[in-house]
Amino acid sequence: MGLLDRLIGREERSEGEGPADVSGLLDPGVKDTRDTRTVNESPALSKAIMDYQSPNNVEKREGFTFDAEIRRAPDFYLPYYWAATYNFDKGNFEEAKKILLEGIKNSKVKSVLARRLGEFYLLGGDVDNALYWFFTTIMADTGSIDYHSYLYLAYISEVYGLKKITSWALRRARGISYKILLEAAEYSPKKKEKIKGIVEKNKSERIEKKLMDFYRYAKPRLGAL
Repeated sequence: MGLLDRLIGREERSEGEGPADVSGLLDPGVKDTRDTRTVNESPALSKAIMDYQSPNNVEKREGFTFDAEIRRAPDFYLPYYWAATYNFDKGNFEEAKKILLEGIKNSKVKSVLARRLGEFYLLGGDVDNALYWFFTTIMADTGSIDYHSYLYLAYISEVYGLKKITSWALRRARGISYKILLEAAEYSPKKKEKIKGIVEKNKSERIEKKLMDFYRYAKPRLGAL
């Protein structure tokens, strides 16, 4: 691409053509298996989650319950999710990461935990590792239960001007969210701009290539919803 192209805007790229280099792009061994349990499976866990999210809760002591629930049900993803969130909110990314990786190894539903790890990386400005876990989530989500990684993928691709990928990811996010929520979900303008702002500060050709490679890899394999 010439200097003039860079100054006046990107030339249209063939986002969906050519072979995809998927080495190091995601973890293909991470796959969900069916688990019908919900938050109501444990009254203690349900109460701890509600209490933790209460705006009036300033002490945030629910971490003990989340840890106990991991020990009680080590193959259930929700305690890992909230134990990791608790630690991340306390500023302890390494402990949150450790908990999520343990959950990804042990839980039946792994995709939600992989996406959470991607979110934590993104909030720390590490878009490269965030994409690794968003891509892993998308390919692990055999039951189409998590639309969030598609929203992240869409907003990140939008920063790079990758229109085909943005449109594809948004369509899939809306389709999955409609099946779950009976409405097509998107993040608030404020949250979307926060995501895009982080991505804009950390742009690189390496990340752009990963986005295009993943699209070429995932689109034919996932097919229609």
